[in-house]
Formats: sequence, C-alpha cells, structure tokens
Amino acid sequence: MWRGDREHDSIYRIFFLSELDARISALAEEAYYLVKHARFSYHDIMLMPALERDEFMKLLIDENQREKDSYASLNK
Repeated sequence: MWRGDREHDSIYRIFFLSELDARISALAEEAYYLVKHARFSYHDIMLMPALERDEFMKLLIDENQREKDSYASLNK
C-alpha cells in the first residue's frame, strides 16, 4: 500500500495541522458570538453545518451594524 512520499510527510502534516488549527479557532470564535449574542446553545452550534453558521453570523453582523447606524443617527 502506498503511504506517500516520506520526504514531504512533515510538510503535509504542518500544512494540514495549521489549517485545522485555523478552522478550530474560527469555530470557537463563531460559537462564542452565537452563544453570547444570538443566544444559541453550544450544542446547536456544533450540530449546524458551516454554511448555516456563516449565515447566522452574517445576520448577526448585519443586525449589529443596523443598530450601530441607528444609534449614530440619534446622536447627530
């Protein structure tokens, strides 16, 4: 069975592990914002596909931007 090129194994591991670390970090950040501000449960977030989480994050960002603009227009 072919196991790949041993010479480049460490390069591949570094690449994929660093990409995995970035995804875990992004998931943790999304989970934090959705639990804290959108009042989702952590369990719900873990069951959601990435596209659905992204859509909820966009909705949350849009809502916060509208509120920020509303406050800014009141303070003028």
